[in-house]
Amino acid sequence: LAIYRKVGEKEKFIGAPDRSIKILGGDTLICYGPEEAVKNLSRRLKGRAGDEEHREAVRNEETRKEREKIEINQMEEEIRRIFSKIHPQKGR
Repeated sequence: LAIYRKVGEKEKFIGAPDRSIKILGGDTLICYGPEEAVKNLSRRLKGRAGDEEHREAVRNEETRKEREKIEINQMEEEIRRIFSKIHPQKGR
């Protein structure tokens, strides 16, 4: 989540606001993230059910980040392997 908020004559950007930030009339909200996660936010209920959905979404995001990290490491390793074949002396 991010918020664009008019403060005087300027517009202020508040990225990843914490719970202390209240959404005000006139704020423009920016929801970003994986499409499915953003869609689910719009349907999330308040209360216990919503809290459980939030915890599940956090777990899913942690899993996604771990998978992404593994994929990036694999790609970097493949790049190093290819580079060392092209430039054998520099790869050492």
